[in-house]
Amino acid sequence: MANVLASASDPFEGREIAGGKYRIEKYRESDELGRTYLARHLKLDRLVIARVLHGSHLSDELLVNRFNRAGLAASRVRHPNVVDVVDLGEESDGTLYLISEYIDGQSLAELVALEGPMPARRVVDVIKQIAAALQSAHRLGVIHRDLQPDIVHLLTRESDDGELADVVKVLDFGVAKMDVPLGLDRSTGHRTIEMVSGRPEYMSPEQCNGQTLDARSDLYACGCLAYFLATGQPPFSGGALLEILMKQVKEQPAPPSKHVPRIPASLEAIILKLLAKKPEGRFQSARELRDALGRLQLMWGPAESEAAGIDVDISLGGETVEIRNPTAGAEANDEFATPPVVRVPRRQRQRQTVIMERPQTQDGKGAAIRMMAYAVLLAIALGVFAGLYFGEVYVP
Repeated sequence: MANVLASASDPFEGREIAGGKYRIEKYRESDELGRTYLARHLKLDRLVIARVLHGSHLSDELLVNRFNRAGLAASRVRHPNVVDVVDLGEESDGTLYLISEYIDGQSLAELVALEGPMPARRVVDVIKQIAAALQSAHRLGVIHRDLQPDIVHLLTRESDDGELADVVKVLDFGVAKMDVPLGLDRSTGHRTIEMVSGRPEYMSPEQCNGQTLDARSDLYACGCLAYFLATGQPPFSGGALLEILMKQVKEQPAPPSKHVPRIPASLEAIILKLLAKKPEGRFQSARELRDALGRLQLMWGPAESEAAGIDVDISLGGETVEIRNPTAGAEANDEFATPPVVRVPRRQRQRQTVIMERPQTQDGKGAAIRMMAYAVLLAIALGVFAGLYFGEVYVP
């Protein structure tokens, strides 16, 4: 019965797969790897996403094996910020499919297109959740390799205290980039630029060069995402594919504040550190990035805090970056407010240095008057004590 309900316009719409477990209902999109559909788990009456490998790839044993291995790897990454892969299989006609959870919400690309650049506090929260997803995957040896705004979705959920909160969901772990390493032609072994897949605007320099990738490549892409969320555009864009790749390898990005002046220097420092050309210059792990973003949230404090005109030095993974008060020169309605006190959890005190200078609000004369008043009160108190002890009360 697999093909009885198939649509005349699409070979998979209406088709049941996995022995009638799922029914493919609606085409969504396609890429160089395959086609994506909205499907339904029939027994649970639950929507899922079905990804079907292109039929033209089924004769490519290397790609088929990598699809299966990647699906298995992605199914191991279980985290609240990662879309779950729930099934992987092959039909009798050789069709390969991968089933993942269905999510609503918008992609980051759609959100920025509708609303423009995100406020910095929201950027930090979103990137921190992405870093949490990366940390979970990297711990298992799974590298995403194709982080981009279309692959990260933002859902709105109600928190335990009844407030609405953003929940990040990262798609396609281990499956997003299934081709051979950049620049390698399967038939000749020669480098060729036509083999690039994914979004060059979010590829690390080492990925552009066809080098072996590690977790720090994902962190570079995370920096590109943060840049995009904060400014509405990636660090490098425009021009031909090769031009973008060369910029990723050789050019330094413009500071985000050049595009959006209100971006706090503290956030800008983190973004630019993520975009270091050499992996050694970036955060060395997703956990390290999460810690830096957490310290930034702690430094900023609650959104309703009042600005105090404080300069702060915050340690970013071993190097100290001077961060000026983000409210300096900002308009009165700017959302940012640096609280007058930075409280650091005890376990973090050895990992960061926070240096603060408070503006002096009292001159020397006021301080002297205050000291004289304290002295008079102390003398009166001593006199009363002596009177109680010796039977006399002496007041100077």
